[in-house]
Amino acid sequence: MFADPFAGPQRRPPSCRSRAPRGNRNRTTTWTTQTVEVRTGQIRPATREDLRTWLERFEDLTDVAFALEATTGWRFVVEEIGRTGARAHLAEPADARALRGPKRRPKTDRADARHLRDLLHRGQLPESWIPPPHMADLRARVRLRKALVDERTGWCQRMQATLFHHGQPRLRDLLTRETEHPR
Repeated sequence: MFADPFAGPQRRPPSCRSRAPRGNRNRTTTWTTQTVEVRTGQIRPATREDLRTWLERFEDLTDVAFALEATTGWRFVVEEIGRTGARAHLAEPADARALRGPKRRPKTDRADARHLRDLLHRGQLPESWIPPPHMADLRARVRLRKALVDERTGWCQRMQATLFHHGQPRLRDLLTRETEHPR
C-alpha cells in the first residue's frame, strides 16, 4: 500500500492544473484544496468569461498556485489567474512529458492534469518564462507580421507560377502599384 504523498500534518497550498487540448475548446482542470481534497472537472466552453467565473471560487484563498502547459490558449488563462491574485506556473510541455517517464497507457487530459499538479506539489515543474504583458503584446505583433509576410510571399509565388505557365515574363514587383504589366 502506498502512502498518500499529500496527507499528513502539512498544509499544502491549493493548486490547480489547466490544459486545453488542441482542437478542443474545453479546459480540463484538477485542483487540490488545503484540506487535501482533490477535485477534477472541465470548463466548457473555455472562454475568458467562463474561466473568470470559475476562478472566483479561489479569490478568498491565499497562496493559490496554478500550473498549466505552454500550449495554445495559455496567455488569457495566465492573465485571468493573475487577476485573482494567484500564482501561475507555465510548464514546458516537452520537459513535463519527459518527467512522466515511459508511456504505459494512453494519456488523457485528466492524467495530464494530475501529472502537472503532482510536479507542482513536488517543486519539480519545468517552468517556462511568462513575459510581462507589454512584451507578450509585442511578441504577438511580431508573430502576426511574420505570418502575414509569409502569406503574401506565398501568394506572390503562386501568381508568378501561374504567369510562368502562361508564358509570361517574371514580374519583379508583382503586388506593388509601380509594376508595369506587359501587354
